[in-house]
Amino acid sequence: MKLHALLLVVAAGACSTPKTAAPSAAAEPWRALPTTRPLVAHEPRIADFDVEHYALELALEPATRSISGTCTVRLWPRVDRLESVELDLVGLAVSAARDASGRVLEFEQDADSVEVELARPLAPGEFAEVVIDYAGAPLRGLFFVADRGQGPTQVYTQGECEDARFWFPCFDFPNDRATSELTVTLPPKWTSIAAGERIDRRELDGGRTREHWTMTTPHPTYLTTLCAGEFAVTEARWQNVPLVFAVPPELAPLAEKSFEETDEILTFLSDVTSFRYPYPKYAQTCVDDFRFGGMENISATTLTDDALRDELGLRDGEMTGLIAHEAAHQWFGDLLTCADWSHIWLNEGFATYMELLYVEATEGKDAFHERLRGTLEGYLGADVGPRRRPTVWNVYREPMDLFFDGQAYPGGALRLHHLRFVLGDALFFKGLREYVWSNAGRSVVTEDFQRAMERASGEDLEGFFQQWFYSKGYPEFAVKWEWDEDAKEIVVDVEQVQEIADGTPSVFCAPVEIVYGGGANTPIAVARIELTKRREEFRVAADSAPEWVDFDPYIRLPRRVRVERELVEANWMAQRGDAPAIQFSGAASLATVARDEARSATERGLALHSLRAALWSPRKGEAVRLAALAFGIAAERAFDRPSSDFLPEDVALAECYPSSTTLREGVRASLLELSESHEAASVRAAAWESLARFLPDDVLVERARAEVEMPFSWQTRIQAARLVALADKEHAREWLERCMQIESPQGEFPVGLLGILGELEGAKALDAFQRVLDDERAPLQARDAAARSIGAHGRATPGARELLEKHLDPNEFKLTGAVLDALFQLRHAASIPAVRAFLEHPVDSRQRRAGERILSANWAGG
Repeated sequence: MKLHALLLVVAAGACSTPKTAAPSAAAEPWRALPTTRPLVAHEPRIADFDVEHYALELALEPATRSISGTCTVRLWPRVDRLESVELDLVGLAVSAARDASGRVLEFEQDADSVEVELARPLAPGEFAEVVIDYAGAPLRGLFFVADRGQGPTQVYTQGECEDARFWFPCFDFPNDRATSELTVTLPPKWTSIAAGERIDRRELDGGRTREHWTMTTPHPTYLTTLCAGEFAVTEARWQNVPLVFAVPPELAPLAEKSFEETDEILTFLSDVTSFRYPYPKYAQTCVDDFRFGGMENISATTLTDDALRDELGLRDGEMTGLIAHEAAHQWFGDLLTCADWSHIWLNEGFATYMELLYVEATEGKDAFHERLRGTLEGYLGADVGPRRRPTVWNVYREPMDLFFDGQAYPGGALRLHHLRFVLGDALFFKGLREYVWSNAGRSVVTEDFQRAMERASGEDLEGFFQQWFYSKGYPEFAVKWEWDEDAKEIVVDVEQVQEIADGTPSVFCAPVEIVYGGGANTPIAVARIELTKRREEFRVAADSAPEWVDFDPYIRLPRRVRVERELVEANWMAQRGDAPAIQFSGAASLATVARDEARSATERGLALHSLRAALWSPRKGEAVRLAALAFGIAAERAFDRPSSDFLPEDVALAECYPSSTTLREGVRASLLELSESHEAASVRAAAWESLARFLPDDVLVERARAEVEMPFSWQTRIQAARLVALADKEHAREWLERCMQIESPQGEFPVGLLGILGELEGAKALDAFQRVLDDERAPLQARDAAARSIGAHGRATPGARELLEKHLDPNEFKLTGAVLDALFQLRHAASIPAVRAFLEHPVDSRQRRAGERILSANWAGG
């Protein structure tokens, strides 16, 4: 850890002579950035020197999307004789280099670095300062955004993973930590947010200002940050720590409600780690066209302004999870930073789990388990096929590729949760605190976490970490059970059925829970078992036969599980389960049967009958939403069509009831009541979605129009609008286009309406999609949706490809991502030249993978 910061004042007029000729504008060899990197193993980088401090002076030129800057680097050698310093720098031209005394230093610059020759060799223990002048239009790392027709009105930086080098010369790897300061010259009406404290602000000629920030806590270069622009800034305090909130002026009314839990989150994180928030302020800045949901720059998180919500939007999805995730990174990612990208789960897995723990602390176990299920589903959907890898993994093309295959975020969080189950709460949280305290201010690897947990618990965790962090995949279970009346035992057969050809272990050894209950003399009970074999039989003593048995309903480990159960068992769980986790297991089984055309009509009918009762479960949550959606599917099959339209299995299904009309009306009444009274917007929206599948009548349409006029949330408004449109397809387009004039702060409503229009008219609606896509004043989310709609419906329409290709713009991140996805959907080989030209730019790795998917598709000739 570097303990001292040095304020460096640089003589702006100093000059130098380069070792070789400075890059000419014609040649620009420093822009020759490779656009494709090979898939290889990456070892940690170690420099010949250690940087103690970066001092940046930066001037922003929005009109040309360019910067000019001076970077002073204070460093000391790691080797016996340091003759030159090589710093990462891409896409910006160096004009001069000198030392602290102003002495000219020779330098060489190539495509990805600048090497400066020192005036004399440095010996161990000696310090030197290297001052570099540079300028240009950043290719990545620093972005000019929010162009309102008069040029960009915001700037933000994004250094993770290795993009700090695109806006200042540095050693750009997470294992080196240095203090920093930033002096930035701003256009009129602009303000800035950066790391640490603002120690000076001066007015300059022409309305420009200069602001000076300093950060005295050492940190990796990728956490160095600048947000600048026309912001509405408000402040609050948490335990004498300033809290700063900066948002675009037009979204200022949404800030207070969106950020209101920030202080509670910081208190929670300080308590759970026993390490108080360690920085002089905490800022959250919302910017336009941000490339992620948020970025945990040290003491100054950057967030997408898409996350700001009005009251209706907050009912659909609050911002608290994002705020908690990024705040958690101030400890896990900033205070403790992965030493190299193969250990990125130490940043992202911890932040994801802290987000879940905050839900557990503030909303309770039921809400925690629902969020945990969502985390599991995200992980299972990602860790498949060629993306499967160990959690700790150093093979990649670009480090950002490691972020989006499920391992770093949900996979890491689920493994932490499993370790908590293995050790118990007391030892797990003791180990967590030991990990933070023993590694604060350091770069860490997975072994550091393992050793901290072993010290705290007294357990040997080598096998656990080898299995869960250095091996691939997760267990998949096939479970069935029966009651042994003679022995008074539940007999549970557990088989691990995961494929092993890809290197996934054939056996995962782990503790897990069997949960059962419902019998006359059998209370809800939990049995903990230890898995050690590919297939095992477990016997659990009980006084009487249980009504139901479930396997790991509380998600104690990453897994996929299928339990064979009778309908009566699933019905009991869905209606009478002691927790949403149990109810969800039952409802999921019932919904699967109800939709399975291979099952008998009697079974499917019984499943639907049980699901209707589950609609009014005394518990809240996903089980109710799942039941509501299942009835929408059923409505299209047996409830609401003339018998002449029935398929044979529909007739049988309808005949399972004394009166299909009675069932239809009862279900419809239940769904309508849910759509207007349930406290969860997700349940209301699901009810409206299902009601839209019934043959509409005047009552339904009238109630849906009322929801559109006075909505509970944006999603309920969208689903109600869908019902209205489906009820009158002849006039739907005219009505939907009028509805698009209703303002929503993030374009939520037009996004939904475009989807409905595409569903109804397909390619006939391309002119409407084009108008939204080409309208630079339209909300960004609506333009994204319009692009995707063209991709979904325009394959056979001449000109659809050209509509999309003109929006392939490296300066429009989100819109270009939507355009690439849409071009893939169109499947036109003629799009190859435009995509290939776009990939000549140093674009984000996600855009590169999307473009490469087009180039390598079989229809593209790849």
